[in-house]
Amino acid sequence: DEVALTSDEYTLNYNSPYEAFAARDGKADWTKEDFEFEIVATIDGVQSSSAFVYIGKEGDADLNNAVDSSDASNILAYYAALSSGKNDVPLYSADETLYEEFALFLSETNADDAINSSDASNVLDFYAKSSSGQMNANDDVKTFWDAKLPE
Repeated sequence: DEVALTSDEYTLNYNSPYEAFAARDGKADWTKEDFEFEIVATIDGVQSSSAFVYIGKEGDADLNNAVDSSDASNILAYYAALSSGKNDVPLYSADETLYEEFALFLSETNADDAINSSDASNVLDFYAKSSSGQMNANDDVKTFWDAKLPE
């Protein structure tokens, strides 16, 4: 029989995606493998299971751990290619489909299930505010992206 565990019966090596990502804060020159995190569940001091998850910054189309104008440019170029019927153009030219899908996931900033000029605009808006010092705390970042979602 399967039994659900309460949170005091197991531990995770990270308590949240943010905590996992923050553990690599300050790392320079991110590679695509740096976005992969292993989450380990431990019960009574014994590792019971683990899963690999991918964590990145919303809007980071080129997977370099920065959200900036080049991400907006990449999103616009991708959208223009799709709009002109070129369906085989990648957003992120990765060797592995997984990273292309991850870049697409991070680039879809407003939950409309499409990569388009609105996403590029959101990325530019984010970059302008973050680079001018209008956003510093993680709560400000969360509030910014939450405001881009439909009600």
